[in-house]
Amino acid sequence: MNDWKKVFDAIDAIHADVSKLLVEADKMLAIEGYKPIFRNNVGGEGSKHVDWPSWWIPGWFSRHYRLAKDLSRPKVFVAVLLRDRASDDLRGLDEPVVTAGILQTATQAHWTAKAWAWTKRRDTNGEWELCNFSEKSGGGSADVFALPLASITSASLLEKLVIRPLVERAAELSC
Repeated sequence: MNDWKKVFDAIDAIHADVSKLLVEADKMLAIEGYKPIFRNNVGGEGSKHVDWPSWWIPGWFSRHYRLAKDLSRPKVFVAVLLRDRASDDLRGLDEPVVTAGILQTATQAHWTAKAWAWTKRRDTNGEWELCNFSEKSGGGSADVFALPLASITSASLLEKLVIRPLVERAAELSC
C-alpha cells in the first residue's frame, strides 16, 4: 500500500507543477491584456469509460485566452502535453512539452491546444509551425510552437521562451 501512496503523490506533484505553470501564464498574459476564456477551468481530455483506463488521467492540460480590449483579435493558448497513448493524437510524444499558439479559427475548443501534435515536423525547438484544421472540425488553423517542459524551469524562462514569443506573434498576425 505504501507504493500506491508514492505513485499518487507523484501524480499530484506533476499536476501541481502544471497548475503553477498555467497560473503563471495567466498572470503574464493578464499583464498583456489577455483574459482566460474558460475562467478557472483547464482543458484536457479524458474518459471515465471502464474499458479505457489509460484515459482516466488526462495526458494534457490547456488554457485559452482572448484579448479583453479587442475581441476580434485571434485567441491564444498555452498547453502542457504530458504523455501519449496508443489511441491518442499525441502518439510518439517523446517527452512532455509546453506548447503555445494563436488560433485562426472560430472555434475555441480545448482540443485546439493539441495543434502542435498535428504539425508535420513536431519540432520542440521553439520554431513556429502552421497546423491546418480539417473542415470537419470547423476549419481554420493555428500557428504553434513547442519546447521541452524540462526547459521551463522558472517564471522568467516561461516569460522569455513562451509568453513573449506568443504575444509578439499574436500582435504580428493581428496587423
